Formats: sequence, C-alpha cells, structure tokens
Amino acid sequence: MWKNNLGVSDVEGYKRKKGVGRYRKYIKLCAALLLYLAAVRSNAHVQACAGYAAAFLNGGAVTAKEAEQICEAEAKQEDPAAFCFFGEQLDTALFCQENGNEAVADQIRITGNAELLMPGSNPLSFQKNGCYLDTATARVLFGTDKVAGQTVRSGDQSWQVLGVFDSLQKEMLCVAEEKATLDRILLLSSDYGKGRDELEQLLLRNGLGGDIVDFTVPTALVQDLLLIVPLLLFACAAKWLIKALPGTGLRLAATVILSLAGLWYLTGNLHIPPDLIPTRWSDFSFWRTTWIQQKQNFLLILKSTAGEASLDMLWYGMCAVLENTLAACFLCTIKFGDPDVKNC
Repeated sequence: MWKNNLGVSDVEGYKRKKGVGRYRKYIKLCAALLLYLAAVRSNAHVQACAGYAAAFLNGGAVTAKEAEQICEAEAKQEDPAAFCFFGEQLDTALFCQENGNEAVADQIRITGNAELLMPGSNPLSFQKNGCYLDTATARVLFGTDKVAGQTVRSGDQSWQVLGVFDSLQKEMLCVAEEKATLDRILLLSSDYGKGRDELEQLLLRNGLGGDIVDFTVPTALVQDLLLIVPLLLFACAAKWLIKALPGTGLRLAATVILSLAGLWYLTGNLHIPPDLIPTRWSDFSFWRTTWIQQKQNFLLILKSTAGEASLDMLWYGMCAVLENTLAACFLCTIKFGDPDVKNC
C-alpha cells in the first residue's frame, strides 16, 4: 500500500505556499481590474475628442474681423458646423496691479465658439473683455484659484477674469481683437468620422487652405485596445468552463459556441474608422497613402494643432494605453485553477 512520505512540516509548508499563491492571484486580479477601470476612465476623455478636426492655415492667417465674418456666413448654412478660429501669442507677460504679482502664459485669442477650446467658456461670447486663466497661472497671480471678477493686465490691455480651467500648459483664453491674426481652425463634428470632410468643405467655401488633422483614427485605436482585457478574461473563463465539462463532444460544442460568442463580442465592439476601409482590399496604393496620411496626422497632433484638445487626447490616450497594457500583463501572469486543481 502506497504511503505518503511527506512529513507534517512539509505538508504545512505546502499549504502555506499554496495559500500565499492564492492571495497573490487575488491581488493581481484586483490590480488588473483597477487598472482597467482607470483605463476606461482615461478613454472617456479621449473619446470626447473623437469628433474634433483642426487645421493650420498654410495659405496665410486671417484677422479676427475676417474670422467673424466667416462665422456669420457659416451660421446661415442649412446645417452649420460648430467651429472657431484661434491663434497663440506665446510667453505673454501678465501681471496683477493690486499685488504686483507677475506670470508668463500663452495667450489664446479666439473668435467663434469658445466652448470648443475650453468647455464652460461661453460667457466670452457676451463679455469681450473677459478671459479665463489656467489654475496654475491664477494661483501665481492672485494666490488662489477663486479669481472670478479679478483683473489681469498685459501692457496697456486689461481683462476681467471670468474663471479658471485645468490645463497642462500655462494659458490665458480671451476674445481676439479685430486686427489679431488667427492661424488655426477647430471644428467639432456630430457625425463620427466626418470631421475632416466637414472642415475641408468649410475651408473650400471660404477660399482657405491648411493642413488638416483629425482624431478619428487615434481615438478609435485607444478604444479598440480596451477590448484586450475583457477578451483575456473571457478566454480564461471559457477555458475553465470547457475543462469542467465531461465528454469530448460537450467540450467541442462548448468550444465552438464560446468562440462564436467571443467573435460576436469583438466584431460588435471593434471600431474601424471609415478612412481605414478601402473600396478594394487589393488596392495596395490605398494602404501606402493611408499610412503617410496618418503619420502626418499624428505629427500634427503632437504640435498641438487643436490646442487643448490635442493635449487632452495625447495625455489621456497615453494613460489609457499604459493602464490597459499593465492590466493585461497582470492578467497574463495569473494562473487560474481549473476544477481539477490544475493550471489553465
């Protein structure tokens, strides 16, 4: 008769080691889920930029007065687009006359729908001498971020502060004066994947030209990467379930059904931008042109063509990718036990 040669201490050590391994598994699983939830939250910020398209006016900047005339003309269109013109004056010296504090920030001068550049800035449409400051600049100038009603000056100009906003850069948002030059356009499309087309039509109608950047492909890529973690969890659960079933026939049927379910989930949630779908799959010139276009598109995003929208998309996009990748790595290191106490 077979006898177990393990001593009591060996058995206890084995149980202790097994218990520690189980706790590590749960810790990794919790970490993966928390990281994935963080990635989902970051992705929400990314998807808020999906409808944006922007352009550098390479045919020459327009004055704020000309931009206002274009805005008035476009408002008469049957389905007017939401857009604005803006320009930057870098390293503008700002100061508070009351306490003598000084700060340097980029002055963003805007004509049109200011909400596109900074949500909540609609009062600029009614208060032309108003401005918004980023939180860090407001604290340097006034010692607090509760600055509504305060006055900020630059040279012989002054603005009443209407509020603050969070930004990765030091910025002041204000309405452009008539003679100010504006070299960028930002447009928000309500139709997925149509931002570039709408902006091209707007430029054509008004005799303007520029390098266009849109966020459709980068935002879709970030969204699609979030499918990895659910698919990994589904695969582990499916493998565990298949091993629990008795008989080869049941296992084969379950494999087919679960594979079809995974494929259904993937095809139902995968986002493929219209720009990446060729008329013919054998059109190799399409893939080469698309690669060049998307490469240029990404370089323009890095140049913050769309202002704060570019920065938000880049920052939260990197956060979402990193968080999702770490979550997937944690899941891949977990050994899920099956009904027979074997590793899957």
